Amino acid sequence: MQKPTNAKKIFPVGEWVLFYLLIGIAVGQFGFYFLYVPFHMHGVDFTVLWRAARQLLRGEPVYMPPPVLVGQDHWEVFKYPQFLAGLTAWLGALPLERAEFIWKTLMVGCIIATGWISAAVVWRTCRQAPGARTYVSPRVALAGIIASLSLFSPLAWSLELGQVGPFLMLMLTLAFRSQLRCEYLRAGVWIGLASLLKVQPVLLYVPHVLWRKWRALVAAVILAAAYVLTLAAVGRLRDEIQYFSAILPDVPRLAHVVSFSVFGALSELLHLDPTASRERYQMLLATHEAIALGGYLGVLWILKRSGSGFTQCWIVALVALPLVSPVLEGHHFVILWPAWLWHVLLGLRGRLPRHLLIILILCWLPILQAGSFHRLTTTHALRYIPVLGNAALFTASVILALRSTRDTETEFSQ
Repeated sequence: MQKPTNAKKIFPVGEWVLFYLLIGIAVGQFGFYFLYVPFHMHGVDFTVLWRAARQLLRGEPVYMPPPVLVGQDHWEVFKYPQFLAGLTAWLGALPLERAEFIWKTLMVGCIIATGWISAAVVWRTCRQAPGARTYVSPRVALAGIIASLSLFSPLAWSLELGQVGPFLMLMLTLAFRSQLRCEYLRAGVWIGLASLLKVQPVLLYVPHVLWRKWRALVAAVILAAAYVLTLAAVGRLRDEIQYFSAILPDVPRLAHVVSFSVFGALSELLHLDPTASRERYQMLLATHEAIALGGYLGVLWILKRSGSGFTQCWIVALVALPLVSPVLEGHHFVILWPAWLWHVLLGLRGRLPRHLLIILILCWLPILQAGSFHRLTTTHALRYIPVLGNAALFTASVILALRSTRDTETEFSQ
């Protein structure tokens, strides 16, 4: 493994030139893709959220077509738990255009908060160990992580659509930082909130179960109980049951046209049209999910038995989420930001062998640009490149976890 060296030897032209170059890239990218473009277009997915908020305020069923169709775009079913509709119910009292502007402004705030937290984690990693050296100076590392956030196209696309992705990414980044600090109760709260936004992050509790981080599970139980009791108190528990029993299982069929997941590729190879052969499609979906979840649990169990560190294995669990999901769009990759941050930390400390570092970079490139593939190409098959990069990244992350030890965990404690 190559040892870290002084940043001045790696960048003889001067670290300040590189620092200002990266900051310039970040400011330019952020100004255009996170401010100008999103606020000069209508986010079609926000209409779905706004209508659900209005229905909630009016006491109407969230998962049924509204009696009066208000707003742009055709009606589309709300595909999230009611927590998100309740969280944004106040936006339903506003006109669509004003509500969308406020929502996107809040999401920009989430992006800035994620950047601040990520920069703080990188800065501490570069400065915390006495006499420790990293591949680049702390200020260059700081500028680099901010620039990479501005280049993270799934995040920009999520903001354009009016999605909840920036908020979800913030929750998972907070969970990651809490785990670096060994604050597992807080980590459990952040993961729980992410799971209430979109169900899939609940799988991130599996490493806590295997590594017996019980405080995170206490937080999960308390959050779940509070949520269920709140729904029962306001008379919305039946709608939530309908979501998990009827809406959620049908989401892959509803979104199959825009989904480029492993399951989507499999159904295309088998020439399964969900509108023509719905029973076969649901059978294939159930089989795929059973195998995917079984593999997910099996890999994490093997890593636990091999003595791998908790953080490395939590990153493996995170990287696996897009692979086990039957629905995958480019903006869904926002959840992988903590994994990118972790790999950056490992690289800064020289914990990545050169060949593995190159492999990781190649894996991350299509993921970082996953939000742009619908613009870069109209070739259907090429839109599966990000999920192939995700599969390669998962393999590399498993190898990293097998190489890690519990001593590596303490080195990065915040």
